[in-house]
Amino acid sequence: MTAQRWTGFTLVALQVALLSFVFRDMLVPLLAGGVALAGLIRPLRLKLTLERRVVYGLVLAVAMAVKWRLLPGVPRDNLILGNGLGVGLAQYLLLLQASLFHLEFEGRKVLLALPKTLPAYAAAVLACAGDVTARGTEINVYQFAALAFLLLSVLYLSLSEGYSLSPRRFPARTVVGTLLLLIVSGIAWGSAWFLGEYRQRIDELVLAPFADAFAPTQSVGFSGSARLGSIAHTKSSEEDKAALRVVAATEPGYLRGRAFTDFDGREW
Repeated sequence: MTAQRWTGFTLVALQVALLSFVFRDMLVPLLAGGVALAGLIRPLRLKLTLERRVVYGLVLAVAMAVKWRLLPGVPRDNLILGNGLGVGLAQYLLLLQASLFHLEFEGRKVLLALPKTLPAYAAAVLACAGDVTARGTEINVYQFAALAFLLLSVLYLSLSEGYSLSPRRFPARTVVGTLLLLIVSGIAWGSAWFLGEYRQRIDELVLAPFADAFAPTQSVGFSGSARLGSIAHTKSSEEDKAALRVVAATEPGYLRGRAFTDFDGREW
């Protein structure tokens, strides 16, 4: 077991924890984590040609698509892509990463060395994890996961073939690179906090002018969340417009909107 494989496994474990927490669906993430752990301790050392790896990826994609259609397993009501496509895609990419721990790659100094593309798969998983409209603690967890991903990816690439930066050979470069990494991480964390804290105001300034152009005209409904002050803003800016008209054969005796039970201090 090399340091690169341990770092790669830590990166996979980070994704397992994030997907289990965000999507509330632990079956596939834990399965992927188990496959990766088994490959870390006792890999199968499979030697697959490029063509067979492509076929394996396609077969796994078909299996995940069938699972997604038959057993969505998404107990969340605040998915941006309401059909759960982001969940299925994230789980598929996570299983692909776990499979890499059992492969041997010919032509390398270390046959069990993981490919340099592993952080790219992880980045796609983190993007799919953003399918959830995060609230409260979820925002902080996602920010921490993004920062940990950045640090682990840099460490992983530094331990991969062709990217090694020995502190003895490049002491100044290592120090400068570490400082830049810390600065970029701080900027990324601050930007994520700012966007989460002032999301409603940004939406009002940037998206509101285009809301009418993309608003659906044939259907109405309720969103999966409601921020304090959003209704008051809509009433003050469009108070001369009808919000909802109900047409029925008989006069309805009772009308009720959507109710929310969880409040994080800013949003229901």
